[in-house]
Amino acid sequence: MKSYKHIFFDLDHTLWDFDTNSRNTLEELYHHFELLESGVEDLEEFIKKYKIINDRYWKYYRQQKVTKEQLRVGRFRDALLLFGIENSQLAAEIDEFYVSRNPYHKVLMPHTFDILDYLHEKGYQMHIISNGFKEIQHIKIKNSGLDKYVHSIILSESIGYQKPHAKIFEYALKDSGAKVEESIMVGDNYEADIEGAIKYGMDAIFYNQENQTVSDKICCITSLIELKKYL
Repeated sequence: MKSYKHIFFDLDHTLWDFDTNSRNTLEELYHHFELLESGVEDLEEFIKKYKIINDRYWKYYRQQKVTKEQLRVGRFRDALLLFGIENSQLAAEIDEFYVSRNPYHKVLMPHTFDILDYLHEKGYQMHIISNGFKEIQHIKIKNSGLDKYVHSIILSESIGYQKPHAKIFEYALKDSGAKVEESIMVGDNYEADIEGAIKYGMDAIFYNQENQTVSDKICCITSLIELKKYL
């Protein structure tokens, strides 16, 4: 691979362990709002169904089919409906609880600090590009200790474009002072991170945790520590 100076990381599922931190928050709110008494008898089933709904809403959000407000209002409302609970006020309160608590969890993906220390020592400038909500992403980054590694944080909500739109990559390069030929994107979402970067002209490494079938032309890793093979 080429000689790079700038590495652009996705945040959720790539550096910050979204699944673990989200699960911990969902467990908290399950007990806080006494959902068992409301008819949600199985915590595991609630988490499973919520995850499917949340993933669907985030896909629609990236495609600009729903707004941020519709995502936040809809995901818990729809999850509760699957358990026969039709209560928009409760859904809104649960969402507020989730958004206020979730970013303070600080579990990172395996080997995150190991690889960031390695890359820092090699002299790379590291950045984050995220589609997440601006009011919580900065908290995640600071609270988990990622802030001391990154030179710039680019949030889609702040600039008006989401990955995979070319404009967010264009903005990220301008904001960081990087050149496209000296930059590489690392992320777990093939459509948003990898296809988005490649279509813009930036190289990319796919954090392929679920062993998706992709072109053999795509550089893939299944653990962050494998970045040492390429960087």
